[in-house]
Amino acid sequence: MQVNLTPQQNQSFGMSLSIGEKAQKFLKNQGLSNKEIDKLADLADKQAKNSFNVHIDYDVNSNKLKADIFDGKTYYEPAQEGFLARFFSSPVKFIEKCCNKADALNRKFSGNDKLDDIFSKLD
Repeated sequence: MQVNLTPQQNQSFGMSLSIGEKAQKFLKNQGLSNKEIDKLADLADKQAKNSFNVHIDYDVNSNKLKADIFDGKTYYEPAQEGFLARFFSSPVKFIEKCCNKADALNRKFSGNDKLDDIFSKLD
């Protein structure tokens, strides 16, 4: 399987996972293995169904990957690659952690729409 990272400002794999241009350049320079590329494609497929968005970018000042996890309405949570993780694990592992966090947030907040419907009927 091959994942093509094209140099666009907001590369979007699915509805919910996007990788900025600087992060794309960083990932290309890391020389990811075929297994890591497959994992990245897997994450993109899974996140397409998630209502929470994960935007990955690269902070040139701190030389770290960073992520913004948000639902497009009210919830926002930033994340940044840890110091030790940067040296001892793959950048795809950081992206996976962010996607897992988005999945957990999606499960946590998925019932709020039903609650809003109930409250609207009580007015």
